[in-house]
Amino acid sequence: MRKNILLVLIFTCVLFLTGCNGTVTRELRESGFNLGTDNLVCTDLIPKKEGEVVSEKIRYINDNLAITDSGKIYELSYDQKFSNNENCRKVNTSFKVSAIMNDDVVRGEDNKFYYLSSDSGTNAYSEITVNDDSYEIYNLVLSSSEVKKVSTVDESKGIYYVLLTDGNVYKYVVDRSNYDSPYTIVSKTIAYNEDSYGKIIDFNYDSSNKDKTYVKTDDVIYRMQVTNKDKCDKYADVECKYKFMKDEVLTKYYKTKILYYGPTILITTYGRTFN
Repeated sequence: MRKNILLVLIFTCVLFLTGCNGTVTRELRESGFNLGTDNLVCTDLIPKKEGEVVSEKIRYINDNLAITDSGKIYELSYDQKFSNNENCRKVNTSFKVSAIMNDDVVRGEDNKFYYLSSDSGTNAYSEITVNDDSYEIYNLVLSSSEVKKVSTVDESKGIYYVLLTDGNVYKYVVDRSNYDSPYTIVSKTIAYNEDSYGKIIDFNYDSSNKDKTYVKTDDVIYRMQVTNKDKCDKYADVECKYKFMKDEVLTKYYKTKILYYGPTILITTYGRTFN
């Protein structure tokens, strides 16, 4: 009798958890997110079962790379598994990541700069030397230990958004008096304020796609959202109007069901992916 009761309880719990996860999936889809086809399997990053604590917490995801809070880098494959039979594999680098810029350059704990990808003759995870045309900019906006993330807003105008350890995102304007002079930070103002949103732990700015612009704190996700969606979707001559607002659905599941939310992907604690 006790065994039968135990089996009923286990079956009920499984149904409850499955139903709960189904509700999360449905609400995310209703909020405009596209559901991926496969579940991700990654022992270090994604829990195998409800409530399991994984060894590494994702800080950033850049397309096919994940960077953890401890500074480790993992390669991701969403469609096919790697030879380890998982959708991730740890990259063995000589450095750990302390800060990131534009999803393709990082500062290591050794205060050196490294490429994240292979481009224009560079090797992924190799050190950036002073011979790189952008080294001076990296050294100016990324070198401080207070910097956690840098996003280029307008390179031609020298505008960068910079997240510091104080929880604010600052607008840096970089310029030089002439071609032979060094770059300097000519102004520094707050773009996203901790007083308005809480201490910011991550952000993204995308002028060409406002839907990808967001601010994350420990408890809340704010997104640039359309305030006149019905009309701007219906009429060609009605411009979409955006406002920075708390995302109710994402915030509802932020601490319990969302493993990671970023500009290109959302991953749930039960391994489902959304674009």
